[in-house]
Amino acid sequence: MSSSKGKVSSIKKIRLSILRDGSLEPFTFDFIYGIGPNGLTPFEMLLAEKEIGSEIEVHVSAKEFPEIFGHLSFLLQGLSLSRENTTLRFTVEKIEEPRQREIIKAMAEAATGCSCCGGH
Repeated sequence: MSSSKGKVSSIKKIRLSILRDGSLEPFTFDFIYGIGPNGLTPFEMLLAEKEIGSEIEVHVSAKEFPEIFGHLSFLLQGLSLSRENTTLRFTVEKIEEPRQREIIKAMAEAATGCSCCGGH
C-alpha cells in the first residue's frame, strides 16, 4: 500500500502555479483536489500522485478548456486563452491538509461554479 502523504490525493489542498506560453509571470491558485460534482476532471487525473515540485504541461484550446478543467474552470478565469492552442505549464507548489471550512466552501464553489460568495 502506497502512502499519499506529500502527494496530490483526495481532499488535499493543492497550490499550483501556472505559466501560459509566452508569459513571464506565473498565475497561482489553490483548490481542494477531488471534490468535483462529477468526479475527477481530466486535469485532476493528470495531477494524481504528483509531489511538490512536479510539473505537467497541458495543451488546450479555448473550446476544450471547460471539458478538461470542469468545475475548476472558474478558478482559471484569469487565464486568457486567445489562441486556438495554448500550452499551460503547471507546477505543484504546495500540498496540505485543508481546514473543514475550506472543504465546505470548495464544495459549494464546485457545485455552483462560482467563487464570489458560496451562497448560491
